[in-house]
Amino acid sequence: IQAISVAGRIYRSLERFPEAAEIFQQAWDQKRVILGERHLETMVAVHDLATIYRGQGRYAEAEPLLVQVKETTRSEMGESHPSTSQAMTSLAALYLLEDRPDVAERLLKESMTLLAAIVPEDHPMVGDTKHHLGVAYRDRGQFTDADRLLREAYDALVASVGKEHPRTLVLRANRALLIQAQGEPGQAASQLRELLTMQPRVLGDKHTYTLLTKVRLAAALAQQQKFEEALALCTDGVLGFQQKFGDSHPLTLKCRANLGRILHAVGEPQQAIEQFDKVLDAYQDRLLQGETWVHLRLGEMLAQKANVLLQQGQPVEAQQIVTDAIEMLKQHAEPGWRLTEAQAVLTRTLVAQGKLTEAEPRLLAVVANWEETADQIPQPHRDAIGTHACTQLVELYTAQGQQDAAARWRDRLADLQAEGHQ
Repeated sequence: IQAISVAGRIYRSLERFPEAAEIFQQAWDQKRVILGERHLETMVAVHDLATIYRGQGRYAEAEPLLVQVKETTRSEMGESHPSTSQAMTSLAALYLLEDRPDVAERLLKESMTLLAAIVPEDHPMVGDTKHHLGVAYRDRGQFTDADRLLREAYDALVASVGKEHPRTLVLRANRALLIQAQGEPGQAASQLRELLTMQPRVLGDKHTYTLLTKVRLAAALAQQQKFEEALALCTDGVLGFQQKFGDSHPLTLKCRANLGRILHAVGEPQQAIEQFDKVLDAYQDRLLQGETWVHLRLGEMLAQKANVLLQQGQPVEAQQIVTDAIEMLKQHAEPGWRLTEAQAVLTRTLVAQGKLTEAEPRLLAVVANWEETADQIPQPHRDAIGTHACTQLVELYTAQGQQDAAARWRDRLADLQAEGHQ
């Protein structure tokens, strides 16, 4: 049985997931007969199979297995056994992939508490758990806490496994994404470029994390308006994921959405919409299969499509689509800034149709939400929401002949520009 599991882990390291899944299923079947359903080694086999499903984008199949491992390990081994913390961190990693950082954060904090009592601070499990908790904080807009934890995690992993270990490289990529979210795309791009000189050698040029780094670098370059290189990198990443996982894998879809955003930025709205529609169709299929975690991505994608249509002079169509986006986002537990962004697009469709009375209270609400949460919104979304809303209020009050109100919002817009929020 042990030899079977070793073979499965070799296939997993090579990202040969179908072969690994078959082997881990065999190991599980044998272990539960020989050792029993709740034996620790049986849970290791279940965990191994779940990680393959997670890698294949089969999140709905991975989650119940990881929940089973967490609950059984805690019951059978107790909270002082490292496997209990490891099971919590593995489940939290899935929740992060499903855009559920609030749920992941609670699990990871509990895992950190348990680990503090049983392993030293520089243990790899501590580094991994801090890494995931830092990502959870980043995804929730808690950038200061995220920066602290990712730095601590990096130091712990370098001390325990080295600078070029795959886990350390993944952490470096996540630190770069945090830097980009904080408004430093140039610095993020520099770090991602450095990673791209290492990952092909350590992991392979077609490895998931190598391809992800290409697409993340493309996003950072696009934010700097370096569109030619960004488009080439992102296209290469999408093709790589298509060949590796197919059209409906969450990573393929995420990268395709990024490609659509770049195409929109370079003045190819029709091509952008074609990419968005492919992503929307795939997420709709997942939603029909009961994968409710896609609400956030569906809502975000619908809002972006509506924005393209609005800029193409189709405000009525854009209003209908962004209204659907808002309803979709409201079904997610923590839509955050994406809901504010979608509501901002809706107000722009109303202004474009001359529905100024209806637009005014919505615009004021968008600005209020933006001011309250601005420090939690990643760049460039932070700037876009604020400046667009203020600009719309200037235009709205000017059209209504309310010159004093227009002047106040013109001053507010000037303040934003002076602060560098444009």
